[in-house]
Amino acid sequence: MEKNNVKLYKKPTFWILIGCITGAIATSLYRPMETHKTVYAKPITNTLSPLKFKSIGNIDEEYEKLVEAVKPTVVHIEVGGKVAKSGEIITPPRASGSGVIIQSDNTLGYAWVVTNRHVVDRNKNVTVVLHDGKKLMGSVYSSKDPAIDIAVVKIESNGLRSIPFANSNEVKEGQMCLAIGSPMGFNHTITYGKISSIHRSRSTTNHFADVIQTDASINPGNSGGPLIVLEKKGDGFVPGIAGINTFIASQSGGSQGLGFAIKSNFVKLIANMLIQKKRIERGMIGITPEDLKDYQKNELKIKHGAFVADISKNMPADKAGMKKDDIIIKIQNRVVKSAQDVINYLLEYGASKKLSFTVLRDQKTIHLGIKPILFSDYMKKMERKQRMRNPQQDMLEDLLRQFGFGFGAPRGFGFPQQDPREFEYDDEDEDSHDTENSNSEPSKEKNTQRAKLGISVNDLDKDIREKYFIPANASGAVVASITPGALAEKYNFKIGDLITSVSGKKVKSSQDLLQVIKSIKAGETHPIKISRFTKNSRQTIEWNITF
Repeated sequence: MEKNNVKLYKKPTFWILIGCITGAIATSLYRPMETHKTVYAKPITNTLSPLKFKSIGNIDEEYEKLVEAVKPTVVHIEVGGKVAKSGEIITPPRASGSGVIIQSDNTLGYAWVVTNRHVVDRNKNVTVVLHDGKKLMGSVYSSKDPAIDIAVVKIESNGLRSIPFANSNEVKEGQMCLAIGSPMGFNHTITYGKISSIHRSRSTTNHFADVIQTDASINPGNSGGPLIVLEKKGDGFVPGIAGINTFIASQSGGSQGLGFAIKSNFVKLIANMLIQKKRIERGMIGITPEDLKDYQKNELKIKHGAFVADISKNMPADKAGMKKDDIIIKIQNRVVKSAQDVINYLLEYGASKKLSFTVLRDQKTIHLGIKPILFSDYMKKMERKQRMRNPQQDMLEDLLRQFGFGFGAPRGFGFPQQDPREFEYDDEDEDSHDTENSNSEPSKEKNTQRAKLGISVNDLDKDIREKYFIPANASGAVVASITPGALAEKYNFKIGDLITSVSGKKVKSSQDLLQVIKSIKAGETHPIKISRFTKNSRQTIEWNITF
C-alpha cells in the first residue's frame, strides 16, 4: 500500500504533462511580426436564380404545325423571261426572289405580296408563283428611293392565305425564328435559327432601315421572303412576320450565319403607304440621326431620343436652327425613342406641313418648327445641278468617243473626281435600250448593238481600297458612277461595287471589263459577279443580266 502512496509530482509522467501544457501556453502567447494579412473571399450571394421554363412539348411537332400554317403564304417571284402559251419557257427569268402574302381580300378577289425592291427592280409586272405551283401576273408598286428596299405586288386570286406582321419592337435576341424563301431557285426552302441581334443600324449595313440579324440560313433568292417568329397571344402562340429577309454578309457568297431582315414595323409602314397611295413621299430635313448610347442617356439623365450626328447646310433643319449634337426627343408631341423613329415619322408626314420638333441642347429644351421637303424633289434638284454643262468634260467625252468609247450617262451628267492614274470607262448611251422589249427574242438589228450597262469604272489603288474597304488581295474594276434609269441601276449596282467576273471571265482591271463587254451583244444574257464590301464583311452577288 505504501508504494501506491507515492506523491504525484514525483512521477515522470506528471512533469511531461506539465511541460506540454506550458509549451502550448507559451506558443499561444507568441506572435511573430505579420508582413501581410490574409483576406478570405466572402461567399457569393448575388447569383442569378435558376430560370424556370414551362413545358414546350414536342418542339419538332409544334414547328411542323407552324410550317404547315405559314408555307402557303410564301411565294416565288420571277422577273423577266418569256413563256409560251403551252407553258414552254422561251427565255428564262433574268432574276428571281421571294415574297410573302400580307393581305388577301376574297370579296374583291385580289391579294398583296410584300417583297424587296431589288427583287422586282423597276419592272411594272412580275410573275408570282404560288405554293401549289400556280403562276399569276403581278402588278408592282415600289418606291423610287433605292434606300427603301421594299415593294408590294398585287395579284388577282381568291382563297389565298395571308400572314400578319409581328411587332418587331417585341422581338428578342435569342428568340427562335425560321426563314422561308427560294434560295438558288429552290422554292419554299425552310431554315431555322434564332434572332442574333435586334438592332443593326443603317450606318453599318448601308441600308435605310434598321435591321434584324439572324443566323437562320439565308442565301441569294431568299430576298423578299419572311423571317417568322411566334408571338404569344392569350394562351397560345401566333406566327407573324418579324422582318423581310434582305441581304447577307458573307466572304463566300453563301450563308455564313449572318443574315439581315428589315424590321416588320418599318415594312408594314412602307407596305401600307404603297397599297394606299401607290408611292412613297418621304420627307427630309437634312440631318443624320443616330441612336443614343446608354452612357449618353445616363449622362443626360434621359430615357430616349435621337442624336443629330450631322446636319446639311441650307436644308430645312439648318434653316430652322437645329444644330449638330442636338437630341431630338419629340416630333409632333410623339416620343422619339431612336433614330428609326425620326425616319418613320418623316415618312408618315411627308412634306404636308410644318412639324414641331422638341430638342435637347445643353440640357435646355428647345422647340423648333421645321417644314420637310420631299426626297423626290430634292433628288430632281440635284440631278439638274449635275447636268450643268462642263466644257472640259465635253472635250474629254468627244476625244474618247473617237476611240470607240461611249457613255451611259446623259451628256453633261458629270464624272466623279478622278486621279490621273485611273482609267474610266462608260459604256454606250442607254437611249436605245428598250426595257419593255428586253424579254423578247432579239432581232438581228438589235444583235448588232453593243451591250450597255450605264456605269463608269476605276482601277484599284490605295485610296479606293481604303474608301470602299476593299482588301489588298481583291482585284477587279470598281463602279465609280451609275446612270439613273440605266441597266446597272435596275440590277441594284452600287458605287464601290467591285466587278470581278463577266461570263465566267475574270476581271482584274477596267481594261479587262472593257474587252469583255465589247464582245457582248445587246439582247444576250451573261452572268456578272461583284463583291460588295463593308468595314467588317464581304458580300458576293451574281446577276444573270440581259443586256
